[in-house]
Amino acid sequence: MNANRNDERCHLIKDYIHANRAIIFNDLQEIVAINSPSLYAEGNNAVIDFLEARLRHLGMACIKIEGNPFGTCLLAELHTAQKTNILFCGHTDTVFPLGTEWPFSFDSRRAYGPGVIDMKSGLISLVYALQALKETGEMPTSVKIFFNTDEEEGSPVSRKLLPDIIKGIDFAYILEPAETDGRIITRRKGIGKFTISVLGRAAHAGKSPETGVNAILELANQIIYIEGLANKSLGTTMNTGLIEGGASAFIVPESARAVIESRVLSKDEQERIEKELHSIAMNNTVAGTTITVSGHFHRPPLIEQSQTRQLITAVETAAETLGIDIEFGMSGAASDGNNISAMGIPVIDGMGPVGGREHSSDEYLEIETLYERSALLACSLLTLNDYL
Repeated sequence: MNANRNDERCHLIKDYIHANRAIIFNDLQEIVAINSPSLYAEGNNAVIDFLEARLRHLGMACIKIEGNPFGTCLLAELHTAQKTNILFCGHTDTVFPLGTEWPFSFDSRRAYGPGVIDMKSGLISLVYALQALKETGEMPTSVKIFFNTDEEEGSPVSRKLLPDIIKGIDFAYILEPAETDGRIITRRKGIGKFTISVLGRAAHAGKSPETGVNAILELANQIIYIEGLANKSLGTTMNTGLIEGGASAFIVPESARAVIESRVLSKDEQERIEKELHSIAMNNTVAGTTITVSGHFHRPPLIEQSQTRQLITAVETAAETLGIDIEFGMSGAASDGNNISAMGIPVIDGMGPVGGREHSSDEYLEIETLYERSALLACSLLTLNDYL
């Protein structure tokens, strides 16, 4: 398809989205009203059922994947004669436990509700991007969709499905929200979680302190070292987020532990941090202590690959056609895109609408971007073929 035909169809897509704004918004309201915290399988299953019905209406073959205690995942596919295979990935779960939710509401600019931006509006955006493509011509690529129910928990179950899901996939779109300023995401920090446990020896703190071995003192020394592993210029952060230890001010503490989070932008930094943290076990500073280190990077960094540039260019071209100003950038938060990228698939993330205050009771969606980013998503599939 040449550029002129792409432009014409993009405008048809934009018109279709505009004509169906009320339907799209009603679907958003309905899906946000379904409470679906990660640990509530019934709610997540209801969202999956909602989405499955709409994807089947688009002619997609749908399979529910059982075995996830957080809820049933959904895999949908539409095969075409086109050689390009695109994966869309999103999640149905939210971080808000039952009893903490609040009603969907909206004003002239914004909509509010649990998961409205992270990421139920992104799911609706995809449904209507595909619907617009169907109504205006041929589907420009083959499509595979994976919706999971445990992303907010770190995708502990669904991530194990990814090696099979990505087979034959050329590119992946992640439906997480754009950054608050509208930037689309091409890089994300990887996340590592580590536990440092120290064992010493208890003793009477006044009568015989010399017979004890202070586990908290050892842990404190190691925390100072660990915090020094951060590298601002490389975007590497270290955070000692939890400390536990001791039983009484009158007892030399026998045990202590700390939970550490690290975020990195590169594979080299990931490997450095892992090596440094695990080496702590062999480098105690208080004689008689034993140190145990556990943990790893459960989200490797999302990096730009050589073919990521094709995705970026396709989105830029579609945005220009639609008259949308966009930029690309990095996010310190992680997503399923981190894991997909680590498997060698070029990823573009943050392709959902624009909003903010995720994971808070002030979470919001900029309503106009629900329609804008739906059209952008659809048109970028058209323009992508021009750069392959």
